[in-house]
Amino acid sequence: MGDILDLIFHDSIFDPMEDAVDDVAFLADTIFTTEDDVWSFGFYSEDIGAVYSENAVSRAIHFTTDGGQTWVTKTAPDNSRVRDIEFSTATVLFAASDNGVFRSEDQGDSWVSLSSFTGSDDVTLFETTSFIMESQFSIDGLDWEEYSIDGTGIDSWRSGTLDAATFFNEDIAFAFFRDIGNGNMFLGQTNNGGAAWTLKSQPLNRSVRSISFVNEEVGFAVGDFDGLVSTKDGGTTWQVADEGTDAYFVHVNDDLGFVLFQFATFSIDGGETWEPIMDMENDVPISWSVGSGASGQGMGNIVFVTDGANGGNVVKFDLEQFQDN
Repeated sequence: MGDILDLIFHDSIFDPMEDAVDDVAFLADTIFTTEDDVWSFGFYSEDIGAVYSENAVSRAIHFTTDGGQTWVTKTAPDNSRVRDIEFSTATVLFAASDNGVFRSEDQGDSWVSLSSFTGSDDVTLFETTSFIMESQFSIDGLDWEEYSIDGTGIDSWRSGTLDAATFFNEDIAFAFFRDIGNGNMFLGQTNNGGAAWTLKSQPLNRSVRSISFVNEEVGFAVGDFDGLVSTKDGGTTWQVADEGTDAYFVHVNDDLGFVLFQFATFSIDGGETWEPIMDMENDVPISWSVGSGASGQGMGNIVFVTDGANGGNVVKFDLEQFQDN
């Protein structure tokens, strides 16, 4: 089992202005903007997606089928704060809210409560075959069962809850579980779509917000700690890959990678090195005043990110453009 990583870098915080690369410029495409607070979003494809926003008097989910050119606003399920949106098909989606988890089969026109979940911050799925959330899994998104966790060899593990997860394919997924007794984070892997998990290491003692695996060996994680951590042996051991502030989202697809700190960084060598993304028009690193709900979603070489409750924007990046600069 790997040791808990020391992730306090207050004496060496990454400075995007100081470390910027002059010849790297990038144009971010803002596809959704509002004066309200954005708490979550999800995309099925580059064209089809949904964004949840709220203000003091209303809560709504906005849908697009043309890549953000137009949006249709619909009422949020049970008028509750939605913390995660995940599409299974172009019309079937899940919304995890403060009042439980809801499922829609008509792109948000109507919602059905999955009553076994009284509240959940996250839903993770792979297409239409593998679903996980809280302490349960499903093969169709309709019928749910408790999954098992094998902590053999992990002495400090007692029991815990899912913190962040990602599917590599319909069978293999990686997830961080938070021990309810000591708050430590444990990396687990499933090889059967989420029905059974085996804990592999306990590299962190702070919350994980996002993880991304390039293959079954190479993966990355960010969260409520300073920096980006990585593994090259399937999660058995972890190393500090990039020093920085707390981060909200990581996505690595083959050689191309993206991390959202208070600024955005990219990689063109599979996460070995990272550089800030530049604002093409103003020649400065792109930065956000991110707030609660700041998050992202990776879809191959396409990345969507939001600055959350502090901004109200959803921005699209095409990672392939990094290689053109």
